[in-house]
Amino acid sequence: MCVVSMVYDHGAKHPEDYWNKETLNQFQRALNAAKVVDELTDQPDCEDPKKAEFFKRVELRVAAREAATRVGCTGQEACEAFILGAEWASSR
Repeated sequence: MCVVSMVYDHGAKHPEDYWNKETLNQFQRALNAAKVVDELTDQPDCEDPKKAEFFKRVELRVAAREAATRVGCTGQEACEAFILGAEWASSR
């Protein structure tokens, strides 16, 4: 198993609401280091698209939460609707 796959597996153990800008940056640094290891051990391009998809959703939710904060979203229901709307719009 390549290191990139193991990093994705470890990250996916956390629920989507665990992630924020800082934890995503840390994850990205670990993922970049894993890619280097995989290249050095002749395992390039072993990223599983299904595993990567989880983190695309996480990145969208983090970006939407930050946008909701910037526009002054208040109330759980309103903020959740804002976040889901942003996710929907970005998937189009």
